[in-house]
Amino acid sequence: MKKRFAVVLALVAQANLANAQDSGQDAPVIEAFEVIGVAVNDLLNLRATASPAGMLVARIPNGTLVRNHGCAEVNGSSWCKVAEVDNPTVMGWA
Repeated sequence: MKKRFAVVLALVAQANLANAQDSGQDAPVIEAFEVIGVAVNDLLNLRATASPAGMLVARIPNGTLVRNHGCAEVNGSSWCKVAEVDNPTVMGWA
């Protein structure tokens, strides 16, 4: 469970980071993450609270871009509040 979020999110800004380093610029602020690593025919659950028992508010597929609105350690598990980039009303804890 602790690695769930780390496996599910990958940096979308990797190319920008490489370009900035090559040009001697400061590293860019990470704008979005891409959902990856969710099993085929499955979706990432977003919950109202940072808990596996939290009410399910949305389910999003691999490839969805999300913004991170903060993370917390809850009962030994890491949770992050995320919102879809294209539809910020889709928000929850993953």
